[in-house]
Amino acid sequence: MSTAKNKKLNMTAKLLLVTLVPLIVLAVIVTLVTSCVLTGTITDQVREDMSSQAALVMGMYDNIYPGDYSVETHADSYYKVMKGSYDITGTEGMLDDIKRSYGDEITIFRGKTAILTTLYDSNGTRLDLTNTSAVVERDVYESGESRFYSDVELNGESYFAFFTPIINSDREIFGMIGVYRLSSDINHRIWSALYPVLLTFLFAFALIAVINLKYSARIVDRIKGIQKFLTKIAGGHFDEDIPEKYVKGHDELSELAKSGSVMRHELSLLVEYDALTELYNRRYATMRLHKMSTDGEYDFCMCIGDIDFFKKVNDTYGHDAGDEVLKAVAKTLKEGMVQKGFVARWGGEEFLIVFLRTDVKMASAQLLAILENIRALNVKSGVNIIKVTMSFGITEADGTGDYDSLIREADERLYYSKTHGRNQITSTYVTEINNAMDAMDRR
Repeated sequence: MSTAKNKKLNMTAKLLLVTLVPLIVLAVIVTLVTSCVLTGTITDQVREDMSSQAALVMGMYDNIYPGDYSVETHADSYYKVMKGSYDITGTEGMLDDIKRSYGDEITIFRGKTAILTTLYDSNGTRLDLTNTSAVVERDVYESGESRFYSDVELNGESYFAFFTPIINSDREIFGMIGVYRLSSDINHRIWSALYPVLLTFLFAFALIAVINLKYSARIVDRIKGIQKFLTKIAGGHFDEDIPEKYVKGHDELSELAKSGSVMRHELSLLVEYDALTELYNRRYATMRLHKMSTDGEYDFCMCIGDIDFFKKVNDTYGHDAGDEVLKAVAKTLKEGMVQKGFVARWGGEEFLIVFLRTDVKMASAQLLAILENIRALNVKSGVNIIKVTMSFGITEADGTGDYDSLIREADERLYYSKTHGRNQITSTYVTEINNAMDAMDRR
């Protein structure tokens, strides 16, 4: 009896071993691959965000204070930071506003010395006149190009950091703009996405240990299907959902499959969608255009639109009001593009609109209807009602597959709309209509 019982236990242990070991290996591989892909994706997104913030800081100072940067040194170590003829020494408030909007620390350097910063020490004193590392200084100043680091030590903490050079009109590098984000914040985002998957795997292992032998083959088949799906997610393929047969029922593997489907959706939102407007983001739009080019899909029109006087909205009503305007415009664009193509937030208050299977004449007419709906918007923010207009530039694919040149052409036409009155569309078709109308008026 005892020998038979021991043999039975040994067989059970072997079955569990054969069942669980591959699953453990699978879980480790999928977790590592998913972690690597997710880390790379989030790091790329963080770099884009920080690059945009650096460009925003550069643009704000250039727009408000024309001229080159310089430093005037006075007695007793007193100095002035000049932008053209303007003293910008005490303008940290602008940087603080951007920090409140995006959450990242910002510093403007002269050489490797901080002259304007949002960083404070433990005593609540701004970290002016502190130095960045010699490595960062050398990399940025010698190359004259932006640099991104994932392991910058600052004030006793680890940061992701992006540095871009400040180049005066004489092509001399005055200094650089640094944007910092705590490494712990990014690691928390990564683990928040991975944690449900890890828990689900562990839960599934405990249950599989008590499953009857005759069901093991079916279970292994289901696990392989889930593994294949998760591997696709780890490879960045978010367009396929898990097959329906794996999510049917109410057992643990079905829950694992559902968790994987939820993870796919959440990762898709994180990687492909803009959180504020719920539109596609620039990364997704770029990938979509690349795929269209690769597939030889040239029957489309591309448009870039920009909200008129958006900075004035933020300055007058606040950034919360600006967010409401962005969301209202995004909703109108999305509704206007149903069954026509897709729209993405290109950056800041800019939007990329792609009309599929149409020519510039039809796309311009559809865009005019969308513009009328935007003009009719009344965006409510507190007691304020904000009117919105937009400027657009639209162009038609030329069959070469070079979508970069299309973006440049659409952007040039947007610039024309901006510099010729705003609240309008610039395209070859619209230009022809306007020229015809002008000719009739002259008669």
